[in-house]
Amino acid sequence: MADPRKKKGKSPRSKARQRALQALYQWLMTHGDMEAILRQFQEEQDFSHIDVELFLQLARKASEEAPLLIEKLQPQMKLAWEQVEPTEKAALLVGGAELLFFPAVPAAVAINEAVELSRTFGSQDAHTFINAVLDKLARETRPQEMQARGG
Repeated sequence: MADPRKKKGKSPRSKARQRALQALYQWLMTHGDMEAILRQFQEEQDFSHIDVELFLQLARKASEEAPLLIEKLQPQMKLAWEQVEPTEKAALLVGGAELLFFPAVPAAVAINEAVELSRTFGSQDAHTFINAVLDKLARETRPQEMQARGG
């Protein structure tokens, strides 16, 4: 019998965040057109069991609002944005976009999802960096929510 404590596969929303990170990574690396990247992803990848709407909204919002997101993220970091690895940049953009533009997503979920993405795609200690930066951003942008959860 299967162990009920074992985690099931990733949720459609988690998979959407993963694809958004991948699209943002491609956008950061190629400086390409995000709409073309999104079309390419949808044509070439399997999107069954993925929240396509969240994927599109998150990738679009993070790329469109990247200058504002970077402006909000930079004071939370010791490194200059230019020194951050592209994968970590993409994770910060995903998490930052959810914190700033998706108020229905709890801050803890936005942070945790970005941390998990950085564990999967980032360097060895990227998750610690992502967690610290997004936690600081959440305290600044969602103070009541963070206070209520004991942060």
